[in-house]
Amino acid sequence: LINRLRRITCPALVITGEHDRFVPRAIAEAYAKGIKGAKGPEVIKGAGHAAHLENPAQVAKLVTDFLIG
Repeated sequence: LINRLRRITCPALVITGEHDRFVPRAIAEAYAKGIKGAKGPEVIKGAGHAAHLENPAQVAKLVTDFLIG
């Protein structure tokens, strides 16, 4: 996947959970670096892989701010 990220040409936001065991922070950072102009990674404290379920309000705010910004 990392080798294909350069193909993404639209705005992107990378979000990860602080305790994500499936996509560790180092990988999220590599994703953000691999996508030109990507924002993030934004780290959801206390969350694991399902940050959108574990802290939906924070994820929604990040996404909303990203889309408005």
